[in-house]
Amino acid sequence: MEVEWQKFHFVDGIDVFLFDGYKFSSHPGLSARYPFTYKRAVDILRDLVESKISVSAAARACIDMFPTEEDGKEDGRGLFGHFLLTMAGQIPYHHHGQAKLVRLIMCLYSSAKFGKISEATLGKGYPTFYSMDQFQISIYENYVPDLDESEDRTPGDPLAYNLNTAAFYARLAQAGFPHMSCYAVAALSDGLEETHDEPQYPQYADDLYVSLASLWISYAGQALYTQLVETRPEDDKAKKHHYKLGKLYKGPQFGLERWTFWKNALQRAGENGKAREQARKLAKRAGDLMEAIERCTQEA
Repeated sequence: MEVEWQKFHFVDGIDVFLFDGYKFSSHPGLSARYPFTYKRAVDILRDLVESKISVSAAARACIDMFPTEEDGKEDGRGLFGHFLLTMAGQIPYHHHGQAKLVRLIMCLYSSAKFGKISEATLGKGYPTFYSMDQFQISIYENYVPDLDESEDRTPGDPLAYNLNTAAFYARLAQAGFPHMSCYAVAALSDGLEETHDEPQYPQYADDLYVSLASLWISYAGQALYTQLVETRPEDDKAKKHHYKLGKLYKGPQFGLERWTFWKNALQRAGENGKAREQARKLAKRAGDLMEAIERCTQEA
């Protein structure tokens, strides 16, 4: 299956990359000393997703594009993280390229150039990584679904970008990328513990939110079960806030009761004849997976 990439726009003679309403440009002087350009970055990611190069080769190519810290910090690595996120939203949620991109990000995250903890956040309880801080900020700013019906991001299917991005976030969570479990719970709470019949929601809102919740379970269900039911987060205000309850659920924040509430909601959605076929299939698969995770864990 080939990925239908959105058309990219590059300004001739200047490393400026126009994409999805954002303008990316490399730091002045960077391209003169290092082989970084957004065009080269696009080529690397395309080759990775299309299986023309390996994950390790792509990671090395990305790392080699940037200077060391001694050469200067203003090198565009922060925006590069946001660039990775915008690219991920174009890869279909069921495409193997998503898994490859997650592996690439985990490689960068563990590298010396991309993985240093930011001094600005040390001691504040939310350490981010020097070169991945903008990536994490971008995740925070974009994890809420875009309800705009515009097809600019994924022509032909206005829901696709949201579904692709949710699956990508879930894959990151399963891979162990920091702080992702909070977004998983938010997605399940928004999708299954709230109603979507208010005027601000489009007609397809129920299908969208059920599909997003289903994808989180499909690609990060085991990690979520471990976090929510088995280990549970520390009892502090920040994590209680992120694990907030929706209006339809009245039980405890952590534990099997909430997991069961989500499972039952997805199983009902999988049998909802009024829902779109895609939403029903995703919900049924996720409900069955939750049942299997719960059963296997208890039997063990």
